[in-house]
Amino acid sequence: MLSENLKAVLDGRLWGTAEKVMKHYQSTGYKVTQLMRIDDTYRFKPHIVCKKHFETLAIDIRERCNIEKHYEDFVTGCQAKRVAVKIYFAIPEILGDTETVLTLIQRANIKTIGIGLITVSDNKIEIDPDTISCNRRFALEPGTSLGKHTKTIDVLIGKYNLGDCIGAIKSLVEEAEDATFLLATKAIKKGKINATLDEIANHEIDWATIIDGMAAKVWKGSSQTQIITEKKFKQDLHNFRDKRNLTNHRKTAKQLRDLESQYPEAMYEGIRVIRELVRLNNSLR
Repeated sequence: MLSENLKAVLDGRLWGTAEKVMKHYQSTGYKVTQLMRIDDTYRFKPHIVCKKHFETLAIDIRERCNIEKHYEDFVTGCQAKRVAVKIYFAIPEILGDTETVLTLIQRANIKTIGIGLITVSDNKIEIDPDTISCNRRFALEPGTSLGKHTKTIDVLIGKYNLGDCIGAIKSLVEEAEDATFLLATKAIKKGKINATLDEIANHEIDWATIIDGMAAKVWKGSSQTQIITEKKFKQDLHNFRDKRNLTNHRKTAKQLRDLESQYPEAMYEGIRVIRELVRLNNSLR
């Protein structure tokens, strides 16, 4: 049941939507409270707060998806302070006799700022777009050029921030592998390392081997140019290569919490190694 306080701040036409949202999350094991602060720093109180294990959802019941200044401050503040909360708007599919209209601009705005959308109908609740907890949200920091990988990485950051963290990181691993082989291909063409283009094209050399090969002064019994000169960078590449094995299957709540804390670190790590691979590629003469 809605509290009198929540009824007082919600349009009466939205009471049913709020009740359906509460009932849905209670039925899936969340503890549901109304008008509760997320963080002591912010006086703002979302309409509904749902908690289960390490996950917290802040849900505002809306007729329209306009983002007021005070709400934007709440969202960006949670992101800046790395507060562990996923923030959503919930709207009814039908309000009265009218279908709810969400403009393309409104949809783009909520995705950009990091708000998910819950659409509530008579018999189901749908989430689209989803979002990610503010403490795991990722933003690309300025730095060395990402070269041809820039557009792909922009797409992967968007995928990550919509909640598919593991998928985005695995794709970022593949992008780092691609950047490694681009560097190796250029080194081969310039006669710097003891490998052939056929070995690359026919997949006779795997990623781990090409990393070790480019970091060696002697490879396949002959001297060569050492492309990867820093031992730490070689180890960073191998460490990031292992991130393709990330999985969230069959883990306890604590294990999942610990795993999720690694996601932003993995994104930063991947972009760092790709930037360094692009730098090495550009400097290879």
